[in-house]
Amino acid sequence: MRKTFIPMVLCLFLIGGCANSGGDLQNGDVSTSQKNHQNLENTQENNSIPWKTETYFSSSSKQNLPYLILLPNQQGENQTEQTSMAGTQSELANLKIHPVGLLIYMHGAGGGMEQGMSDTLYKGNFKKLKNLLAAQNFIYVTPSTTDFEKNGGNDLNDLAQELKKKYPGIPLYLAGASAGGRTVYYALQNGHNYFSGVVLLCPALSKDLIEHKEYDMPKIWFWIVQGDEDQSVSPEVTDLFASNLQHLGLSVVYKKIKGDHNAPVEEVDWKEALQFLWHAD
Repeated sequence: MRKTFIPMVLCLFLIGGCANSGGDLQNGDVSTSQKNHQNLENTQENNSIPWKTETYFSSSSKQNLPYLILLPNQQGENQTEQTSMAGTQSELANLKIHPVGLLIYMHGAGGGMEQGMSDTLYKGNFKKLKNLLAAQNFIYVTPSTTDFEKNGGNDLNDLAQELKKKYPGIPLYLAGASAGGRTVYYALQNGHNYFSGVVLLCPALSKDLIEHKEYDMPKIWFWIVQGDEDQSVSPEVTDLFASNLQHLGLSVVYKKIKGDHNAPVEEVDWKEALQFLWHAD
């Protein structure tokens, strides 16, 4: 049965979290955006939709790591308690609205897990994303990870595995920007496939990374956006990565837009991206 989104009167640009706006992050190096740190909201007081804090077990760091989660029926509730997912049963029965999908967004090096829950960063684009996902009955998760490398990729898979146990039967989608895009890359390279589709914005990849002999990707759909004037990651490497995916026979939408490192974060049509990935299942 063909799945469609309910039409919405919503102008959506976005996902945020690129590592650096105008730095010298070439071919996958990671740096920190002080501007993003200064604007980052660490509390929920100014956010229209409150989140809930939970933890998952990281096999890389051997400890519980936090993540933030928004549930479809959570608007208007104030849920800030921290709980562990270890040993929990499915919680679908506890939700007033049955979710149709789950999106995990991995921030870049210039932010933390709170960045994806902000109402003000990147011209309020995360607020629009949250409203879109809530209207479409999606669960939204923004995690912390051990790093942005292989360990971080393993962490994303640990989180996905636990979320599938907690919310069985719904597709998981994975998104990442800048250094977070590299973490997503590693998550897809470890032999597991927990995800139905991926969004990558200005991913901080290197040519050596995407051309290594064991390079492979699961048979899922990709939505990629890259700024043509990006001085923080190499647009040419993103070009090559998208071409490699297409040569593997994967379904890829690659949009190269005019702008710098932040342009994909500010201008991506997130509703269109989700509709594309949704039809992949």
